[in-house]
Amino acid sequence: MEIVLTGVAKSYGDQPALYPLDLTVKEGEFVTLLGPSGCGKTTLLRIIAGFVTPNQGRVYLGDTDITDRPANRREVGLLFQSYALFPHMTVAQNVAFGLKVRRLSKRRLAEQVERMLDLVSMSEYAGRYPKQLSGGQQQRVALARILAIEPKVLLLDEPLSALDRQLRIQMQLELARLIAEVGITTMFVTHDQEEALTMSDRIAVMDRGTIAQYDTPGEVYDHPSSEFVASFIGRSNLIKGQVVPGGAAGGAQFRFGPHSLPLRADAARGAAGLADGAEPPEAAGGRAATSGIGHREGGTAGERTLLVRPDHLELLPATATAGLPGTVATFQDLGEAFIYGVDVADGPQLTVRVPRGRSEGLLAVGTPVRVALNEAAAEWLIPAPADSRVGAS
Repeated sequence: MEIVLTGVAKSYGDQPALYPLDLTVKEGEFVTLLGPSGCGKTTLLRIIAGFVTPNQGRVYLGDTDITDRPANRREVGLLFQSYALFPHMTVAQNVAFGLKVRRLSKRRLAEQVERMLDLVSMSEYAGRYPKQLSGGQQQRVALARILAIEPKVLLLDEPLSALDRQLRIQMQLELARLIAEVGITTMFVTHDQEEALTMSDRIAVMDRGTIAQYDTPGEVYDHPSSEFVASFIGRSNLIKGQVVPGGAAGGAQFRFGPHSLPLRADAARGAAGLADGAEPPEAAGGRAATSGIGHREGGTAGERTLLVRPDHLELLPATATAGLPGTVATFQDLGEAFIYGVDVADGPQLTVRVPRGRSEGLLAVGTPVRVALNEAAAEWLIPAPADSRVGAS
């Protein structure tokens, strides 16, 4: 079932929680609301669920306006962070609870409970109580209880946040598989970017009560619509400079201080005209990517921002002729990779990610190096801000 929000806004007193926004989630889609604490993502989810009433705008489930319907008449299932299982009921009794309220026959109820427990691989635990289950098992039971009543839409409010890292990664894949198998339209709230990138068909990145960008995980990561999105999603090198003519085949260069980098054709795709204040392209689904940009970043006239991800850079010996000269300033060992901070001579500090298997040894702080774009590099010229409105705090 499709979810459509038109002009939805919410304030608490004189404090805006959501500015007017539009959002469409297609039938069967898995969409994640991603953003920092206080950005409005949980408020938006609870408006759809019926627990919060918007000050303006409408909420549609398919062609039906459900804005004024109470939560228990929306055919929406909401899974909370706490799971909210009944401790005095067995696994089977928890799953059956919503079905009993709907007064199904005993045979139909038993069949549905069995089917749901089989779906989440919990059949052998039917007689256990929640306290006898692990966090991941409790999460599966809570999901089975919601799916048992066959809602039209599934809403998930950070359901994996209480799990340890390894179990969380496992449950990300398991939850995505289960939802894809059922084929239900799903909205998922998280502040974990890895979770959003792993599980989603599309991501709505939220910033201070607005949607900063709504697109596929790949587009959000590779082609962010603003500096906020670029810095919030993954590690980023955001380089301030100017676009100037030059490069091969009449291309362009990005100049910062005494340095310059060639701009590949794709780098400027999102900044048509390359003029300060140019309108960013429309995001997937027909929504303008500018709709959620919070404020105009400061800077000199004509200044632009180039995004280069740390894994698109490589470190070369100081004797190399390619790249930018610099010195290793910081170092982190993440296990699977090394993260270096390199102070570029007369330039910014750049973050470089070196996979452990590709490193010939650790580089000590103070080591002179050169930083170059690798062959797979995909720079991105961030669209100039086009909205001076300041969002919610």
